[in-house]
Amino acid sequence: MKPTMSLTLIFLVVALAAPILARPDGHVKDSAGRILRPGQTYHIVPATGGGLFSNSEEICPLDILQSKNPLDLGLPIKLNSELWFVKEFSDVTIEFEAPNWFLCPEESKGWRVVYSEEFNKSLVISTGGSSNPSRFQIHQVEGGAYKIVYCTNMSPTTCTNVGIFTDLSGVGRLVLTNDESLLVKFQKAHDEPAKHDLKTKLRMFPSY
Repeated sequence: MKPTMSLTLIFLVVALAAPILARPDGHVKDSAGRILRPGQTYHIVPATGGGLFSNSEEICPLDILQSKNPLDLGLPIKLNSELWFVKEFSDVTIEFEAPNWFLCPEESKGWRVVYSEEFNKSLVISTGGSSNPSRFQIHQVEGGAYKIVYCTNMSPTTCTNVGIFTDLSGVGRLVLTNDESLLVKFQKAHDEPAKHDLKTKLRMFPSY
């Protein structure tokens, strides 16, 4: 009798635990509530300002800049992960998904962190990332938005925020910063809204 009761209890515990184990806690989601998948294309939509793009007017390396146009979604990106989904606090690499890449080689679409003597800051650039990738993590913050952080291989527990530095020319550049991070959401590339639809972004970031 006792063995039967024990087996029944085990099956009951497993049945109750199954929904909890299957719950996608910690999964990074897009603006429609879908889990981000490696290899699929998304737009990184900042809470303030426009989207991100690689400066095609410069010789390599190419800095990653933020558009001043709030309706500009920027270039789409792909996230690469060892998992079949993108999860918070897990390492990912990021690369632009652009069909035309004129000035730099194919590998230049990947994001990489380098130190800039000119700006005395660590910039996030899009050169050489495919052969020498920098690893980032995505952390959720209040309000359902996310921030991107860079965690060094030497000290994975120490992460630095990815934010925007505005240079003397008024250009916003993607950098590593100890100050306020760039708050973003992710939008599936094929879900791009009409350019004139200002309300779309306001719905994604209702507090802005």
